[in-house]
Amino acid sequence: MMKTSTSRLLLTVSATACMIFASGCQYLRQDMANQPKNKALSPSDFFADGRSERPLLENTVAHGSIADDELYVRIRAFIYTRATRVWH
Repeated sequence: MMKTSTSRLLLTVSATACMIFASGCQYLRQDMANQPKNKALSPSDFFADGRSERPLLENTVAHGSIADDELYVRIRAFIYTRATRVWH
């Protein structure tokens, strides 16, 4: 008889813990996935000129485009070959 009441108590406590945990899961979701956003160059009311982003500044270099620059690649190759000669 003692074993049955202990089992019921354990089952009740487990069920209650699961319900409390499940009810708290709604606060764990990521709201960043549901926030409003604009696609690149789409119209928007945020800025006065109707753009969703600011225009690019003069003389800016896109991230990753320097690796395609012919001068940069030659200088980097020269530095690499000099460094390997020193260490070998």
